[in-house]
Amino acid sequence: MPELPGAAEVGEDGSGAGGHGGGSSSSVASMSLIIGSQPNGPPSWDKAVMSLTVLNSSIVKPSPKTYTRRGMALGITGPGGTAATSSPDFSTPPHLTIAAADGSLLFRMEGDSCRLHARFGGRSIARADGGGEADGGGEDSRRADAVLTAECVGPPCLWDHSGYGPEGCAARLPTSVTGLHWFVHSLATPMRSRLEQAGRPTVHGRALAHFEKNWGRTFPEGWYWTQGINATSSWDLHGGMDSIITAQADPCKAALLVSATQPLLRRAVDVQAGGGISARPVSFARLEGPTRSGFRPYLDESLSAFATVRLFEIHIGPHERGWVQKVLVESFEVEGAALEFGGDRRCMGKGAGEGDGGVAES
Repeated sequence: MPELPGAAEVGEDGSGAGGHGGGSSSSVASMSLIIGSQPNGPPSWDKAVMSLTVLNSSIVKPSPKTYTRRGMALGITGPGGTAATSSPDFSTPPHLTIAAADGSLLFRMEGDSCRLHARFGGRSIARADGGGEADGGGEDSRRADAVLTAECVGPPCLWDHSGYGPEGCAARLPTSVTGLHWFVHSLATPMRSRLEQAGRPTVHGRALAHFEKNWGRTFPEGWYWTQGINATSSWDLHGGMDSIITAQADPCKAALLVSATQPLLRRAVDVQAGGGISARPVSFARLEGPTRSGFRPYLDESLSAFATVRLFEIHIGPHERGWVQKVLVESFEVEGAALEFGGDRRCMGKGAGEGDGGVAES
C-alpha cells in the first residue's frame, strides 16, 4: 500500500431516483470516487488527492461535475489498526481502513461489509472509529460542496476466487519487476448511497459498485481503461500467456476498439460494433493522476460510455473460409460504462476532457 504511487477507485452505476435517461438535474446516473496517495514524494507535492465525479442522468447534457480535495494526510491501516506496510496475502478477506486526519475521508472494508464517507469543502466531522455524523447534516454539511456517504448492502462479485485478480499469477511478482500492480476486488457490489451537493437536492440511491486499486513504484506514461458490466455473461480474458489483446483508440473521438483472443480455450471477444467503446466528448471529466512530479490533471474519464460486445468460439478444422473460424455465440450492449484515456493517450486537442469542470480545494 505505501509504495509510490497508488490509487483506489470506486464506481457506482445506476444511483439516484432517475436512473439512466432521466431528465431531472437532481437525478444521478453514475458516480466515481478516486483516492490517490504518493507518500514518498517531496514536501512540495500534494501527497494525497481524492476526486468525486458525478454524472447526471440527462441525455441532452450529460456533463459531469467533479469535486477534488488535495493535501490530506491519509492513514492506511489493517486489522487492529496496525499500519499497512505490505500487500496482504491472496487468501485473506479484506480488512482495510483509509482515513484522512482532517476527517474528510473514511473508507472501511471488512470482509463483505464496507462504509464510505467523503467530504469536499467545509469542516469534516466523521471519525476513523466510525463515530461522528457520517451521514451528513447540520451546518457543516450545508457549507460543504459535496458529501458522499455509502455502505455495502450485499456481497461483492469477485473477479475470481484465486485472490490474484486480472493479473493472474503475475500478481506474485514484485513491483521492482512489474512497476505497477492492478487488482479488481469487485465487479458489482450492491451499495446504498446518499449524495449531498451544495444548492441541489439530496439524492438517495442504490447502485452496483466496482472496486479496484493500483499500487507500485511508477505509473504508465499512457493507458486506456474501460469498465462495464453485463449480468448474463462472465468470460475472463486478461493480458498474459493465455490471452492476446489488441486495442485501437481515437481519444479525440472518445472511441476505443478492443479485441481479445484465448487460443488455447478457443474463444474470443470483440468490442467493436458501432465504433467500439464510445462516449460523447462532453461527458468526460479531466481528473488528477499520479505523475513523476506529483498529482496533476492526467486523465480523461467518462461514466456514460456505450459498448457492443461480441463473444465468439473459435472452431478449428476444414471450413468454407479456411481452417479457423470465429462463430458468434452471444452479442450484447453495455450502457453507462466507464471509459478513460490517461497520460499521453489523452486527446491533446479539443475533444474529450471538456466537461463542465468542477470544484477543487487544497
